[in-house]
Amino acid sequence: MFKERLKLERSKARQRAIAFVSAAGLMPDGNGWRGDLQVGDGRRIPIRVSLPDGFPDQLPVVAVDRNSLPRRVPHIEKSGKICLAPTSGILLDIENPEGLVRDALEIARRTLQEGLTGILDDDFHDEFLAYWNLSDTCITDCDVLAQTREVDLMLMDRAGHSGNSVPQRVLADTLERGQKLIKLLGGTLKNRRTAFFLSLDTPIPAPDFDEVITVREAMRTMRGACGEHSWRALHKWLNRPVLPAIILLSIPSCESRVLVAVQFEEVSSAARRKAVRGFRSSNLPAWRELQFAQQQSVQRIGTERYDPAFLLPRGGAMDSLQNKTVAVVGCGAVGSHAIERIASLGVGHFRLVDSEMLDSSNLYRHVLGIAHVGAPKSEGVCDAMRSRYPHIEAQARVADILAVLCDQPEFILSADLILVALGDPTLELRLNEFLGTEKPRLHAWVEPLSLGGHVLATGLGNGPGCFRCLFDRTEETGMANRASFAKAGQSFQKSIAGCSGVFTPFAAIDADRTAIEAARLTARILTGKEIPNQLVSWYGDPDEFERAGFALSNRAKRFQPGERKCVTEIAESACPHCRGRRT
Repeated sequence: MFKERLKLERSKARQRAIAFVSAAGLMPDGNGWRGDLQVGDGRRIPIRVSLPDGFPDQLPVVAVDRNSLPRRVPHIEKSGKICLAPTSGILLDIENPEGLVRDALEIARRTLQEGLTGILDDDFHDEFLAYWNLSDTCITDCDVLAQTREVDLMLMDRAGHSGNSVPQRVLADTLERGQKLIKLLGGTLKNRRTAFFLSLDTPIPAPDFDEVITVREAMRTMRGACGEHSWRALHKWLNRPVLPAIILLSIPSCESRVLVAVQFEEVSSAARRKAVRGFRSSNLPAWRELQFAQQQSVQRIGTERYDPAFLLPRGGAMDSLQNKTVAVVGCGAVGSHAIERIASLGVGHFRLVDSEMLDSSNLYRHVLGIAHVGAPKSEGVCDAMRSRYPHIEAQARVADILAVLCDQPEFILSADLILVALGDPTLELRLNEFLGTEKPRLHAWVEPLSLGGHVLATGLGNGPGCFRCLFDRTEETGMANRASFAKAGQSFQKSIAGCSGVFTPFAAIDADRTAIEAARLTARILTGKEIPNQLVSWYGDPDEFERAGFALSNRAKRFQPGERKCVTEIAESACPHCRGRRT
């Protein structure tokens, strides 16, 4: 039914668009229409308009014959199609098909007019990759912000989609970095040589789609865009017999840097015979060979990038966090989700402590899967993070946290931030006493039956307020957390197999929501934002909790379902650890 309705609506929209195109004076031509657009200087540019099958959910296509234009114009694809809008993120008025055609023609007219006058020429630099009509691709993991240098070039065998072995080239700053990436990609290192990374100081012209780049032109372009030091380093590298030679070009752009490569092929036998005079054949420098092959074409190579400067911004992560270290105490449900969220922000170093093994009962709320059942949680999470993110370094300690603090205190204390997610308030109070208020620290925990979750930020160096400040002692209930949404004195643990099967019921989404709050605070703290010690609480839906016969705390009654609150007045004057006072 939906298919027929969609077909009918598109048919009606197409008929209205056809009527508009005809009224605009364009003439039918096969599956489209031909006409021309008048640009500012009175020039008329022939165009062709067509409606894609998805119209009006897709824009009309306006195309030109690129060879008929008096100069290159940006935003025109190799086929002649004029780029009218980004491929995603735009809102089309599907109820106005005539307007879609009209606006498409106007955008095309303006693009041609501004392009022919040269106003848009800087856009060639921004669209450099679109014009880099590559014939091959290599995988790269090189620091694009570093200086000109020699890099490792490795040949990797990797299983393709059909199961056949596919050779691929990998360029990396070091052999170790390249080997790590090859392992993560599931490949095997076959052999190794060198390539050259050339950092350009200025952008270079984007070659046209089918333009042949000769050795002479490539050399002239690189010489004009790099500094004297870089040029001498390249010359020195090419004074060895390195053909075929791959040169990786790091090109400045408005956002960061573009990374492409060129390959100088082995020269013809005739050119080599001329070049070898006066040299031993086995020691013939590539630079000399290329002097006798100036009109030989060079190969354009694209890059599949794995460097942090490329990957992190596109995932919403921050490159500034790459050198930060987070220690996580407790790699259970909340801790494992928090590690995953914090890693996605760009934090590059993790130190994980947990003495427990992953049990099958953990599977539906832990980030690890069934393959890790019976293995240490801390080591499993380390492996999972290292296999997902190529630039993360993670270390694990399968031990009790108090033992680690006694035997290897720097493993925890030298981190930039400590996250405690033990789900054991007694042990967390002991850690709070030991760690004090000088070290940036988060305590994260959830409440049962989707009631809510909390993250406490303390040790931020701006006054008192610690985990102990949240607790009151009464004769009736003993130590009780004032932040809790559940009334003190209740037990929420369930058992499937007696004492050995005791657990507190909560879901992965509760752990993840708490982890997200912890990650947000982590980012603010590690990027140097001045924030006070604070408690962030989110309140869930109390229905299941109350149906189970449990009672809410007075604090819970001040929250609405789904509400999130941040409280900075957490210091307690009677706290024996930080001697806090309410601010």
